[in-house]
Amino acid sequence: MLGNDAYNTKTGTNYQALFQGIAAKHPDAIMVGGLVCENGGQVIKDKVAVLGDNSKVKLLLPDGFTTQSTIDDSGAKIAEGAYMSVGGVPVDKLTGAGSTFISDFTAKYSPDAVDPYTPYAAAAAEVLLKAIEASDGSRASVTQNMFGIQLTGTVLGDFSIDENGDTDQGSMTIYQAVSGKLGNPQVITPDKSLVETG
Repeated sequence: MLGNDAYNTKTGTNYQALFQGIAAKHPDAIMVGGLVCENGGQVIKDKVAVLGDNSKVKLLLPDGFTTQSTIDDSGAKIAEGAYMSVGGVPVDKLTGAGSTFISDFTAKYSPDAVDPYTPYAAAAAEVLLKAIEASDGSRASVTQNMFGIQLTGTVLGDFSIDENGDTDQGSMTIYQAVSGKLGNPQVITPDKSLVETG
């Protein structure tokens, strides 16, 4: 890592001076942490203006940017090639109970698109209900029962939550801005040694 800089999220802010300082370090890639609604479109425009398009210096964006509005706000040509990540797998890749859940959800609510985190919210509700069922009725007992819980047949398949509150599901999806849309979804599961914290 060559550096870590904060950026002002206020609308109307120009980030070219920030990127000129970064350019002096000759990065291969830039990772922007934040949300597209925090003036993200302008951040992307200024990154490309100073460092070049996303084939020259790759742009890596977290789930706060993994939305069509990122491409729309910055401009399709400017966003082209940017990588955007989201935890989990795309809704159209879910199988079993997950696929049934998405079909039922779509039939009932007729959304334009199903948010990638919708099935994860459903699974979180399943975790909470199971923890409540095993509790003595107190908040402390419900909380305690969420740690070490194991679930089978959920919308996300079988999974457990460890003593730290982490699941054993480590997949994520990487999208790329392609021709003005989120495209090329690739599901990856990083080795646990790459994501461990101290």
